[in-house]
Amino acid sequence: MTPRTSKNGRSRPQVVGVITSRAEFEFAIRMRQPPDLFELRLDRLVPVIDQLERKISRLRTPLIITARHPAEGGANKLSTPERRNLLSRFLSRAHDIDIELRSADALDSLL
Repeated sequence: MTPRTSKNGRSRPQVVGVITSRAEFEFAIRMRQPPDLFELRLDRLVPVIDQLERKISRLRTPLIITARHPAEGGANKLSTPERRNLLSRFLSRAHDIDIELRSADALDSLL
């Protein structure tokens, strides 16, 4: 991905919007000027994951997907296999994947 440039011609950091709920997802779809990327916190979106999957193509920016380990602030106390399944389900739509170092070995099939 090419960094955006500011008015003075310098590159600027990219802005990431984090989506952790259905309401935030619906808001993200409607944004006229979305951030450079959206991060989908799949561990927090488990209750609405089927709805999210049906509507995900409506997001107009590249996606970072993550399913946090419970010890790293992950929601819903997901096991490693559950997290792997969530990430696998959305991997084809992801620009990037965010995995904690503690989970790198267990989730290496996704990298």
